[in-house]
Amino acid sequence: CEAEQRAKQRLLDISKSTYMPTSPSVNSLPLDVPSFGFNSDSLSFDFKDTDMKRLSMEIEKEKVEYMEKSKHLQEQLNELKTEIEALKLKERETPLDIMHNENMERGNNKYSTIKKPEPDGRRPV
Repeated sequence: CEAEQRAKQRLLDISKSTYMPTSPSVNSLPLDVPSFGFNSDSLSFDFKDTDMKRLSMEIEKEKVEYMEKSKHLQEQLNELKTEIEALKLKERETPLDIMHNENMERGNNKYSTIKKPEPDGRRPV
């Protein structure tokens, strides 16, 4: 977040200096830089445009990193919530709940018990 704020501030500083009125003269270039017929305004605009693109790329990169971290933390949070919920259910389990779960694992439920034949060969009523 802090890096994003710094990048935004740099972007604002650059955009402010881009819109400041400057005098369009080739003489404003340093003496050791040949003019090549370029206008100093367009040359400075190119540099600022490049800076803007670079800053935009930095912001986008940081945004992607932030989203990846956020997604990873959300996944961890969901896993922990699931574990906690399972532990809460386990704590609230009564002896009858335990017996019921054991019967269900063996395939014994109220319907299968009704369908079982009696030990002496009779069917239940």
